[in-house]
Amino acid sequence: MEAGYITPCRRAPDGAFVVIDQGVSGRGTDRHVLVLADPPLAAPAPELRVVFTESSWGGWHVQLQSATHVVASFPVLHHAEAHLAESSDPWMPLPDREGFAWEDADQGWCLWICRSGEDVYLFESNHDDLLMLSGVHVAEPMPAPGSVVVGGTESTWSRCELAAFRDAWSAAQTEARRLLAGS
Repeated sequence: MEAGYITPCRRAPDGAFVVIDQGVSGRGTDRHVLVLADPPLAAPAPELRVVFTESSWGGWHVQLQSATHVVASFPVLHHAEAHLAESSDPWMPLPDREGFAWEDADQGWCLWICRSGEDVYLFESNHDDLLMLSGVHVAEPMPAPGSVVVGGTESTWSRCELAAFRDAWSAAQTEARRLLAGS
């Protein structure tokens, strides 16, 4: 599956993850936005699972959910069941090496997933809104589990165990094959 790209996980001197680091040009201005998310602020994601939802256009979509909150959505991954079922390995939006991140952004959405030790960190937000910012912005907690705000933009910031992440995607691949088989 050709989606997203792999980059090194970067950390700020205080240990926060750099989840967005992008120069923005347009309308006669050049600016830079840097978004930081502190690991202890990431909400634990217990009982992780991938949930399929059918769309009238674009086939099935997937969301990564925990017992307490939506951890990540993939709104631009159309026909997710076909992508997962056709893959010979359990395709996951996660690099196979420690210290690297999988990133994707499209149509007002962005997702950053980093493997760090036996944990996986996930940041999701509105990419268009974040690119309107300038300078350094740090994710701040909100009351709902997994919810943070960055420069006025609501986002999610979660952490799960690497084994749970892999198990959820493996189960999703099995479910995708069942969906395509029509059983």
